[in-house]
Amino acid sequence: MTNYNTQRFAIEVEIITTKLVETLKSKNADYGNNVDKNIDEWGLSSLAIRLDDKLSRFKNLIKESKTRQVSDEAIEDTLLDLAGYAILGYRKMQEMNHKVVDKIDKEVATVIEKALKEATTQDKRTLGSTTFTFNC
Repeated sequence: MTNYNTQRFAIEVEIITTKLVETLKSKNADYGNNVDKNIDEWGLSSLAIRLDDKLSRFKNLIKESKTRQVSDEAIEDTLLDLAGYAILGYRKMQEMNHKVVDKIDKEVATVIEKALKEATTQDKRTLGSTTFTFNC
């Protein structure tokens, strides 16, 4: 068993995530934005299916490594794929949540504009001098 070293751990994680970023960029260039398209069309269940496929592959590789020669590289690549799909799903959820915030901001702006149009002149002076800030 190796001694735990937080600095070493941080460096290792940084190296691994850098490799993951490069893999994601490369696969996105090769395959396009299929994960987003599938989620848009089929919902998050499409991502669950891809993650399940990769997890099944990982399980099979582990079983096979006991009975025949399976390269560690195949297992490592599968783990990177799992992490990549998880990140793509997280990214898509962030995008979807941001769109909801944008929609809410637009609706609030519409309500304020309507209130300004309907307000009396005195009300407009008061409302016009007020700054509205929405932090979501």
